[in-house]
Amino acid sequence: MKILLIGPVPPDVGGDTSGGVATHTWGLAAHLVEAGHRVAVLADNLPNGEQDKAKGVRLFGIPRLKPMSALAVTKSYFRQLNMVYKRTHSVSGRLAPLRYFAAVRAVLDEFEPDIVHVHHFEVRYAYSYPALPPHIPVVSTVHSVTNLKYGPAVKQYRTLAGENAADGTPLIFVSDKLKEQFDRLVEDVKGPCHILPNPLDAKKFVLGSRRAARKQIGFPEKTTLALVGSPLEHKGAFLLARAVSLLVSRGRDIHLAVIGDGGDAERFRELLDDLDLTERTTLRRHIDNPYLPLVYNAADLFVMPSRSESFGLVYLEAMLCGTPVVALDNAVPEEVVPHGKVGLLAHVADPEVLAVAVERALEMKWDRKALARHARNFSWQHLLPQFVALYQEIIDNHNALADARVSPGR
Repeated sequence: MKILLIGPVPPDVGGDTSGGVATHTWGLAAHLVEAGHRVAVLADNLPNGEQDKAKGVRLFGIPRLKPMSALAVTKSYFRQLNMVYKRTHSVSGRLAPLRYFAAVRAVLDEFEPDIVHVHHFEVRYAYSYPALPPHIPVVSTVHSVTNLKYGPAVKQYRTLAGENAADGTPLIFVSDKLKEQFDRLVEDVKGPCHILPNPLDAKKFVLGSRRAARKQIGFPEKTTLALVGSPLEHKGAFLLARAVSLLVSRGRDIHLAVIGDGGDAERFRELLDDLDLTERTTLRRHIDNPYLPLVYNAADLFVMPSRSESFGLVYLEAMLCGTPVVALDNAVPEEVVPHGKVGLLAHVADPEVLAVAVERALEMKWDRKALARHARNFSWQHLLPQFVALYQEIIDNHNALADARVSPGR
């Protein structure tokens, strides 16, 4: 099968940003190649439109605009491009849709996939869908509803998602919880919906010695709480800092490690100063393997009180390294963080409530090997066959509909 994935890639293969979607896109591509499929990734975070090959995956970036041949600018081209502008003008600049549209067309001509899988249903899908010819089936993953719930452009994003949903494209949701949230925010979803968790690389995150991990990355021999994610309000970094301040005031000797780039890093540093936590905090940009598994192993608890996680891959990564977690109730799928079995859930986003949950979790005895076993249920080895089966189902259904249109009397 020839599969084109449209989504970001992580820094270790050239991406200039990081994040859960990038990790998932690249993991899916690499594991599909290992299973014998031909895969290309069109990544909008590859600078300067680089084209390369890594682990057998063809990589395409979004190049700068080049003068187009008059022969290439057809009425159909302008009609499709106009569709992109109409959908996305309220949430993107003027050049981004044109660059994306042109890149999708170029990759389709060169790679000729059997199916296209778009990661991020709002903007990436809206940029890509009009460029896809009708004979190529497409599926899109809804990774989160953050843009539909938070920020100044919520109304515009909900309108865009509704227009996209009306296309009838098959959708993948990473959890039942996320689909329920999406259904409350977006009406009239016409395409078939499927639930497929984001798998994780069980070979990359391995349980190890806590003391050895701390020594290797220079963490102090103190109770360590780790958060992996951008220092943003909705990701819980600010809430965690306030909870740590309370714990320190009660005599707990806490070391806080926040690993993530972007976000409100400057404002977060100011908060750490105000709370007198700067000397107790390790604040670093997201660094991939082998640093990240060491952070998980070094931590006594992984604490990410995010307001909403569509799936929560980082919680599972921590569990693979034998580290219990603390999260907010109703913010992560229950199947990922069952309360009391792999960690604890705080019932409200409040510093005092979170501090109490952290203290309870620190006092409990956790079976690190049992945590790792739970997380391995979400590994690529378990879940990749479901992706392949879904791709084949979508291709077969697409072809059957095309045959029915050609021969309506059958």
